[in-house]
Amino acid sequence: MSQFKGVLYGADLPLAGSNRTARFTSVSLKIDDFDDINLKLLTVRVGGFDHNQLFFHWEAADKSHYSFQLASVVDTKMAIAQAPDILTPHFRIWHKRRFSISSVWTTLLTAITIIAFACILFWWKYDEVISWVTSQVTIENEQKLGASIFEQMKADADIVDDGLPLETLRAIGGRLTVGSDYDFQWYLVEDPQINAYALPGGIVIVNTGLILAVEHADELAAVLAHEVQHVEQRHSLKSLINSLGWATGMVILLGDINISTAVIVHQLGNMYFSRDKENEADQLGVKLLIAADINPSGMLQLMQRLEGESRADIPEWISSHPTTSDRVERITQQLAENPCDSCQSLDYDWGKITSHKTIATEPTKGSTDSAIVL
Repeated sequence: MSQFKGVLYGADLPLAGSNRTARFTSVSLKIDDFDDINLKLLTVRVGGFDHNQLFFHWEAADKSHYSFQLASVVDTKMAIAQAPDILTPHFRIWHKRRFSISSVWTTLLTAITIIAFACILFWWKYDEVISWVTSQVTIENEQKLGASIFEQMKADADIVDDGLPLETLRAIGGRLTVGSDYDFQWYLVEDPQINAYALPGGIVIVNTGLILAVEHADELAAVLAHEVQHVEQRHSLKSLINSLGWATGMVILLGDINISTAVIVHQLGNMYFSRDKENEADQLGVKLLIAADINPSGMLQLMQRLEGESRADIPEWISSHPTTSDRVERITQQLAENPCDSCQSLDYDWGKITSHKTIATEPTKGSTDSAIVL
């Protein structure tokens, strides 16, 4: 029979093994310069990084262990072809183990590849993932989340319970949201900061500082229309999920509104809408004003006045947004392209509203820790 090559390993041999040649007889494995090994003592094992190598292993009379590793694929095929029938069951087991281990590695590498691809795809399509998660959240769960957040905020807020300013706020807001799928709620907070913001689910909060800052009910309507669109387009919910992680969105999707709302309230102060979302809220806000037959120029007047403010005096709810001049230009173009002959200015005595005892405080144009802003 032809000889095949391999490496012999054993306790009395070099650590790297010893290169030898070997061949089969009918009863033994004969290795050069080594005792013949009875075939009944041999076991066949799988080895190598790719788990495609063949080892003959045996235990000597003195209880020492030896292995003979076939040197190459050619040598392995030669040994299998020449092996006596007594070793055939051993080779079957070797083939099965080799195939099994190979399948495990193939499956693992495939899984790693899929996960890596998914991560790349997730990073590339992150906005689409956030939008999808948001779209799966029911309005009911979104409103529960907003209510839960507001409950956490109420402890630190000086809420105005009644009075003409609050009645005006609710009247204008109600007119803007007729037919909405959301059950909008309007709150006035005694706070000199010029701010207004929307929570997920339709809770809109306006500071008294903003009431004093606007000069006409049309301007307040413009602010509210903008905030309504943040809710309707689910900007508020998307921003929360984006800030706290899409996994939080999945929890909200499942209806668990008891997730750490205290953490969410803390994060609100660090969240701002992207320029695209602000522009969208502007554009759709103007459409909403027109649909409600409210003079939409109030938004333009408010922006133009704010544009004239010195940079140091611009309130946070505008300084963190797209450039005011850009917003003025877009709104001017939109109004020119969409004239509304039926739109009328709101008939409110703004002097009477701003002099009401509940908001008789000068507005503050400095920074604020308020949440999702106009």
